Amino acid sequence: MKPLRERMISLKREGRKLLGCFPLYPPLALFHAMALEPVVMWGFKPFSPNTPKADRHVQNYVCSVGGHLVESVLSDACSLLDAIIVPTELLKGFDVVVCAPESHSAMSSARKVGALQCEKAEGLGYSTDLCSYARIQNRGWCCYGLDLRYKALSAMIERFSIDGIVFASNRSCKVYSVMQMDLMKLLMREHGIPAVMIDVDHADPRKYSAAKAFIQLEALLENIEAGRSTK
Repeated sequence: MKPLRERMISLKREGRKLLGCFPLYPPLALFHAMALEPVVMWGFKPFSPNTPKADRHVQNYVCSVGGHLVESVLSDACSLLDAIIVPTELLKGFDVVVCAPESHSAMSSARKVGALQCEKAEGLGYSTDLCSYARIQNRGWCCYGLDLRYKALSAMIERFSIDGIVFASNRSCKVYSVMQMDLMKLLMREHGIPAVMIDVDHADPRKYSAAKAFIQLEALLENIEAGRSTK
């Protein structure tokens, strides 16, 4: 961590503006074009090896990376940063009122006009490569809300006569991790089949228990057999 801190100090001496980025994949080229020096904060964990301050605000089921990021913000680890960019969901968690009418991509996705916008951009001469990511994201079922996810998985359950489901949660902030627990409970209730959530932490192996996962899977298999015997 010392080289990173020294690099940040060197940039500050050069008069550069340092922008801390909570997201793992921030638009680096955009920030560079704005004369900002982006610093991806996923490397800040050694700055704050323990999280006493973050534990007051962040639930224990949140991934450890998020906990260490919050600890960095609440401590002096971020004293070299001029500003921090964070997802709006995190701001809402701290009771911050968020108003971002300029969030054009989110509104386009919500209105299902992503493909139309891509076609317009291509018609103006922009490379299709620049639009491929948006095209994929707007069409992927994982990016849809709970209702459409439920509909897709329900169709699979009926088509393949599924007797039980195993969900895996890595405590990630990725879009497909959102609402997993609600989706699992809904499928269990509406289809009358058992399900289990294997909980791990993609950044902290200490929070994973193979023995616990084995017990969960054994219990699931027992519930499946019990359900079959009553049919």
